[in-house]
Amino acid sequence: MTKKSVLFLATASAMAFASCSNDEVVELNNGGEISFRSVMGMPNTRGAELTNANLDQLGNLIVSATLDGEEYFTDQEFELKSGFYFSANKYYWPGDDRELTFNVKLANQAGIIGSAYTPAADWSNHVDVLYASNVTSKKSLATNGVEIPFQHAMSQIQIQAKNSAEGRYVIEVVNTKIANVNGTGTYVLGTGWTEVGTPATYTLGANYAVQTLNKTSATNLMGANGNAMLIPQTLTAWNGKAGEQSNKGAYIGLLVKITTQAGAHVYPAKNAGVEYAWVAVPVDTEWLAGKKYVYTLTFGEGAGLTDPDGPTVNPVLDGEIKLDVNVSDWTDGFTGNEGNKTF
Repeated sequence: MTKKSVLFLATASAMAFASCSNDEVVELNNGGEISFRSVMGMPNTRGAELTNANLDQLGNLIVSATLDGEEYFTDQEFELKSGFYFSANKYYWPGDDRELTFNVKLANQAGIIGSAYTPAADWSNHVDVLYASNVTSKKSLATNGVEIPFQHAMSQIQIQAKNSAEGRYVIEVVNTKIANVNGTGTYVLGTGWTEVGTPATYTLGANYAVQTLNKTSATNLMGANGNAMLIPQTLTAWNGKAGEQSNKGAYIGLLVKITTQAGAHVYPAKNAGVEYAWVAVPVDTEWLAGKKYVYTLTFGEGAGLTDPDGPTVNPVLDGEIKLDVNVSDWTDGFTGNEGNKTF
């Protein structure tokens, strides 16, 4: 598995038909062998896109099934073969074409259903959590394998920025963070997320490249491995006051250096002892499961607030520079008769 692994969490009612020899069919069930095929119920907009062509990277499925509310089989492993998932211990459709209900998870992933889940602090290691629920089918409707339309359980976050003052200011970004959001939650099939509320801060870690912003197009600040996948929640914005980030107020932070085109150090100051410093922008979005949120920060007339962890909080760029020119009345430039000339 790559870092962009995908975690499957599914509830489905479905069955599939696959041909089998006579000696494989048990007398109780005269239907076909159960198999599955996975499809995306919505586009996967993650950096490493999941398609039917690369499902083999996901590994096997662990499946439990019920029939009329009774256990049919539990935690059976289904292996991907030629585009379909089959179990080593073969199970078959009920002969009377009744529906079965499945719980499905990825064999090599765990730790999400019914227990607290915390995405990694470095979003390059984030997992795209998928689920499918309330999918029903019969053998007669799934002769080519049961389709399980997976949906995204996480919220996808992308941060990008522009510099509308290009030509006057040079703005370099060396890291990004999403701060003071709920970092732990429990996912319950059929219910969704229960927020635990443990505050967390997410960043790209140490693998960030210097990005110089421009005014013509927004620069993606998430790094080469894709966007953040975070627990759906309603954000409470940081109130913009010094030392009060402990109120769990959420903000987006950029680690920046701002200079004028001529080379003067605007932020941080030349004598600050650091080359880059954080700027912060409070956010109060409602993040929904399966939605992608793209934040575009435009530098120019402003540049956010200084670091919430500092002793004071001030605007980084505090208003446009203006020249107030005072033109006085005309007066005689001569003090005596030196302006008088006789020819």
